[in-house]
Amino acid sequence: MNETDEPEDVLLTRAIANNDTAAYEILRVAYLDHVPGDFLPVAIEMAKKNKYQPAYFDTYYAILNKNDIWGDADLKITSINMPDRELALEYLILGAKAGDEGAIEELKKHYSSAKSSDKRDIFSVRLTKVYGAFLDSLYVDTTK
Repeated sequence: MNETDEPEDVLLTRAIANNDTAAYEILRVAYLDHVPGDFLPVAIEMAKKNKYQPAYFDTYYAILNKNDIWGDADLKITSINMPDRELALEYLILGAKAGDEGAIEELKKHYSSAKSSDKRDIFSVRLTKVYGAFLDSLYVDTTK
């Protein structure tokens, strides 16, 4: 059990209303004991209202978790319905743009797979055509 010293509703208020990242991090762990997807509204609110960098990537994973899909990243994202897939992609890109390393790495996997795929589903096309320039910039070698 991932119990907290304070009630979750108090932590939720502190996190969202007061941009208390410590409260958010406690909730992040506590929600592991909840039904898959329960953390999604918390992560979305923390990302939208407070622009908290890890919340974008948490939103992406909460969407996958809500759909109870685990395993290979490409299989996960392409196995969920289109509205959830679009929302997951949106938050993954926001996380990457905010500099979240986890979001960047996950997005690179999807992009690489989409570019090399023979499948031209809507997700792959959108990922390569709409976000291609941004995603290509993630691969720029800044050490030169």
